[in-house]
Amino acid sequence: MTPFLRRPAAGRPPARAASRPARQRRTARWAGAALALLAWGSLHGASAAGGGGLIVGRVDGLPDGTRLVLRQDGAGQAVALRLAALELPPAPPSGAQAAREALRACTGGRTVVATVVETDRQGQPVAMIDAGGQDCGLQLLRRGLAVLLPAEAARLPVGDRHRYRRAQEEARARRLGVWADAARPPPDAPRPER
Repeated sequence: MTPFLRRPAAGRPPARAASRPARQRRTARWAGAALALLAWGSLHGASAAGGGGLIVGRVDGLPDGTRLVLRQDGAGQAVALRLAALELPPAPPSGAQAAREALRACTGGRTVVATVVETDRQGQPVAMIDAGGQDCGLQLLRRGLAVLLPAEAARLPVGDRHRYRRAQEEARARRLGVWADAARPPPDAPRPER
């Protein structure tokens, strides 16, 4: 007897082969599961340039408060990224410097994991940055050093979108950073066309 065939337990009739409809249902379930796995892999395992991928490395440079350059672990390749859904409002240069310093403090020599959300018009990856368990974009919003871009925030995962909105609302209520000057229009007010 081959190891694939088992003897029926005492008192039970021998198992019959599955009927054709049952085999078709089982095959359809397996095919559906395989397609779902392929779709998940294409969304979450895509290249960094196409969105949906992960980039792991150390910060090699901070051009401003929402952009950074990562040196990828292993590959040694430098990748320029922009923080997802964030913008530095037109403010005094000290605001941009404070945002850059806060981003430097958040990433501070740690290994950074960038989750690419999309690619912008210039082909640059737009990512959520995690450094040592801290979401750096969220930290900037909590301190009032950046403003949430509603159109880009709509493309973030739902949980992150809500956390980002809550952080901005709290900073606004506490009048932190860009929200501190009551004389200036709010940073998220519509701007005149240029």
